[in-house]
Amino acid sequence: MNKILKAILTRLYFMQKMSDKFKKTIRALLLEFHEIDKDEETMSTIFEEFLRNFYKLHTDYRVRSRHYIWDIKTLDNSNINLIPIMKTDIGRWLNLIMKNAKGTRKNISIIKTVENQGIKAEILEYDALHGMSDTRSAQTLYFMSEQNMKARPVAVYMEDDSFKIEPGAMSYFQGEIEMTSGLTVGNVLGKAFSGMATGEKMARPEYKGSGMLVLEPTFKHILLVELGEGENIIVDKGMFYGAQGSVKIKAMSQKNISAGWLGGEGWFQISLTGPGVIVLESEVPMEEIDIIELDNDTLKVDGNFAMLRSGSIDFAVEKSGKTMMGSAVSGEGFVNVFKGTGQVWLAPTIKIYDTLKATFGMGLGSTKGMNMNTSNTK
Repeated sequence: MNKILKAILTRLYFMQKMSDKFKKTIRALLLEFHEIDKDEETMSTIFEEFLRNFYKLHTDYRVRSRHYIWDIKTLDNSNINLIPIMKTDIGRWLNLIMKNAKGTRKNISIIKTVENQGIKAEILEYDALHGMSDTRSAQTLYFMSEQNMKARPVAVYMEDDSFKIEPGAMSYFQGEIEMTSGLTVGNVLGKAFSGMATGEKMARPEYKGSGMLVLEPTFKHILLVELGEGENIIVDKGMFYGAQGSVKIKAMSQKNISAGWLGGEGWFQISLTGPGVIVLESEVPMEEIDIIELDNDTLKVDGNFAMLRSGSIDFAVEKSGKTMMGSAVSGEGFVNVFKGTGQVWLAPTIKIYDTLKATFGMGLGSTKGMNMNTSNTK
């Protein structure tokens, strides 16, 4: 293999289309070749990195190593992490006939990409929609586009992996992909009763295999979140749109009565535990979200605009002052309280958007006299 690699490196060095940076790297390898060509482990690493960079720079393929997850469950409290991992030397992403979800469309752009194991998720965004034939709808679309209200589909590329989505979210898929519902004769009744109690969907379709899955366009904003092993977040039920198959999804009840009755978030929220990629729908874009880092600290929020928090953060509702009189004087009544170590994602502008929607919904021409506070705790 050493002679073959040396011949390849030499030939590549003299190719005219190679970038100067790549040639410099090859030249350095050739100069040091006589010192490392006897080290099989180093040579294998160099060869793998060479292939990875070559494909990255000069082809449409994506190459990487694969980590395969054992599909097993322990019968006791044994540590499953002690089992050796399975890792390939090198592989490549599936090269679809449609190389990406943009296809032949010229008015759509990829605005964000996240990759994890056998999943690559992309947020796409239509630059504008030109299909309306009546002036009233066209006028509406124009003002929507000016306010960044654009149609955003999500594309998920899978390689021997799986992805769960909300029912009805699938637009189309291509490749060797199968859909399963997760429902069986044995669990359908249990899931039905659980769904009635929590408001959670009885079943979420799961797509498995290799190919491309495209979700329905939405005018909401899309957030791509990547969770590490065992990392846990809590989100509102309406935010979840999809997640990698390795992500554990379950309904989580509020830990105390005050949060359930007065918090404005309902009795149940969605708990998501990694590893894996998560797709969330949001009323506001990421640039309007303030990520607050807590280190054994306390955060008090007047309103229901904490859209996401770490699972390690405790949530409750308390009086804004030490006494009822103090709370009444402050004008804040009760506040949502977050304690612990982790992150809380705040979207204060939700107050503004909710006020505007309420104003137009009531047929008012002005927001004067409207209360922008989103709190349900007063």
